[in-house]
Amino acid sequence: YEITPVTGVQTCALPILTVPVYKASSITYFVADFGVAVTNLDLASHYYDGQNAVRLRDQIMATLHTVAETQMMRGPEVDSDAVAERVTQDLRKSFGGIEDFIFLSLYKTDVPRG
Repeated sequence: YEITPVTGVQTCALPILTVPVYKASSITYFVADFGVAVTNLDLASHYYDGQNAVRLRDQIMATLHTVAETQMMRGPEVDSDAVAERVTQDLRKSFGGIEDFIFLSLYKTDVPRG
């Protein structure tokens, strides 16, 4: 985990996640590198802590799994802005001081089931 200062906010970069979505004829993999922007350095340190980072990651994974079943992620193009906004909303419900959820990169690939 990494804490990166950005003008006025602190950004915690979290590990890359892979979210598989199973379909009848294929498996779609979403690979995301992301971070969260928080209001101050103390909160960044709080979410950098292992236990808190795991809780944060688990909430992000749960939201991404839910969103993966919607049109935001089902088409040929992923609406990363809409997905990031949805993740931000879910994080704000459970975690104090979250300003924003930021995709640093997001990849999607379909692998045929054999």
